[in-house]
Amino acid sequence: MSVSESLKKERGQRIRELRENHLYMNRKAFALKHNIPYPTLQNWEDGRFGGLSKRGAKILATIFTQAGWHTSPEWLLDGHGSEPKAMSTIHLMITDDKTNGDDIISQELKTFYQYNADAVHAIVKDYSMQPRFIEGEYVAGIKYNGNDYSNIFNEDCIIHMKTGELFIRHLIGLADSDRIQISTLDKKEMQPLEIKEILYIAPILWSRREWSEK
Repeated sequence: MSVSESLKKERGQRIRELRENHLYMNRKAFALKHNIPYPTLQNWEDGRFGGLSKRGAKILATIFTQAGWHTSPEWLLDGHGSEPKAMSTIHLMITDDKTNGDDIISQELKTFYQYNADAVHAIVKDYSMQPRFIEGEYVAGIKYNGNDYSNIFNEDCIIHMKTGELFIRHLIGLADSDRIQISTLDKKEMQPLEIKEILYIAPILWSRREWSEK
């Protein structure tokens, strides 16, 4: 069954809305990061040729969900069902009678979000900040709203870039007038980041590790 031109455009608009307004990535960076040929993504978003296919919708739904926004292929294709929701919101809505480690963490995170309007959280993906933070540990902080980053130098931070990259690193200071310098905990790996490419920095105020019975 052929798809109308208006539906092709609507599908593309939904993709662009998620990519630009929730993942804060331009088309080129998104395609490169997720191994999607640029012309294919362009056709999906601009409604060219066949526009977004069912297979494409499944691929994108998986990508958006893994990036933190729970999305269904049905919503991308037809706008049916629930609109995309932040995974943090979904995670915090889970209720469970068991008092296991995961439930305790989710309840503490829920409280953290309730009391802090600009709260964000992330999960540590590597051992670069060990022993302070280990792989799989939950960390949370509050977005820093000032322009003078010197107020948060020498802090461990969640740093979210406009490209979609997420760092959990120690903020050392300025590399130069246009860049900050971040490092692993042992300072063996240092990296400058362009200030203009930073979406937000959140000094870490809370962390929890999943309880493991060993």
